[in-house]
Amino acid sequence: MNNSQAIINFMYFANNFSQPLLKGMFEVTNAPQHLESKFTSLAIDNGNNGTKALFQWFMQLSTDNQTAVCDYITDNYNCGVNGYEEHTVECMCMDCL
Repeated sequence: MNNSQAIINFMYFANNFSQPLLKGMFEVTNAPQHLESKFTSLAIDNGNNGTKALFQWFMQLSTDNQTAVCDYITDNYNCGVNGYEEHTVECMCMDCL
């Protein structure tokens, strides 16, 4: 996956993530419970939708956790990226519709 494909993949993930994928994303960080709580606070307590909360949450992570989350998404979510014929999850990208 080149850089452009990785960015597109991340953006599709941010707009289409499922609960199991979200849970797995928290688990690869160095403080899963704390960071899940932070995400929940951003999403629910602040009235944000999931996508906006995910972007805000991601920008507050350490570089190590950002890298771990990006690696997790790359390994577990391949949707909307040209050249990927098998998508790992059901989603709403143009390739899946």
